[in-house]
Amino acid sequence: MQTVPSRPGPAFFSSLFYLLAYCCRLLLLVTACSSSIAGACSFVGSVRPPEHRPTNTNEMSITSTKRSAEGTANSGEALDSSSPVRIAYAGNSMLYFYDTPRFFSNLAGERRVASQDSCFRGGASLPSLLEDGNGMANKFRVKCNAENDVGSPTVESMLSSQNWDFLVMNDYTQAPSRIDLRKKTISTLLRDYSPMIVKCQAIPVFIITPAYRTAVKDSAD
Repeated sequence: MQTVPSRPGPAFFSSLFYLLAYCCRLLLLVTACSSSIAGACSFVGSVRPPEHRPTNTNEMSITSTKRSAEGTANSGEALDSSSPVRIAYAGNSMLYFYDTPRFFSNLAGERRVASQDSCFRGGASLPSLLEDGNGMANKFRVKCNAENDVGSPTVESMLSSQNWDFLVMNDYTQAPSRIDLRKKTISTLLRDYSPMIVKCQAIPVFIITPAYRTAVKDSAD
């Protein structure tokens, strides 16, 4: 008697579908991680501090427009990366989690990043960080000269300590989507941050933080 093989049932196809979906998600994750690392290395390796930095907000606007035009005309040319850069960080746990300043410095190497400093506070917005200062005393445990290196006590002290090439910062995640908080951040940036940024000759780099996966911290609305 010949045995007829049974056909796969719905459970088989359901399992196969979930397996394929899992493989696709894993592939996308690996691709994203590789792109992020490559982008970070490319960023550090292709940027060199310009010879001249703007000294006031009007000059900053003119310089930005000029750089944009030059970048369009010479988009295929690589910039000289002979000089290591100095990077300052200001923000909250989006940047201090996994110790972003030292991680990025170690990733790039001393030939690309000359120095870094930071002023972080968990749950802070850019306005509140300016008012409350550093909150990393119980977070960072990196020894520097026998003391915990927790960064600068305030944003002002950090930006006034030396000239910086870049200031990497992020706002509270919900702030840009709430009109009152967004207005407060913009006002603080123009009134308080902008003069300090111009004075220390830094190029501001804003990090756009991802939205919450679930409703937390009064974000249900």
